[in-house]
Amino acid sequence: MSNPMDSKTFVALEQCLYKLRLCVRLSPDGTYKPEGERKMTREEFTMWVQSRLLNE
Repeated sequence: MSNPMDSKTFVALEQCLYKLRLCVRLSPDGTYKPEGERKMTREEFTMWVQSRLLNE
């Protein structure tokens, strides 16, 4: 069971997404839907963001 994101983590994530110019929809079921991508679990989304940051 994953813990809810704390505010510090959320702010860091928000800054990363802004840097990458990504629009991400957070769903009530706890999934993430980046624009132009499929729905992802939190773990998949974390890996996806990390790979995008590495490619910047």
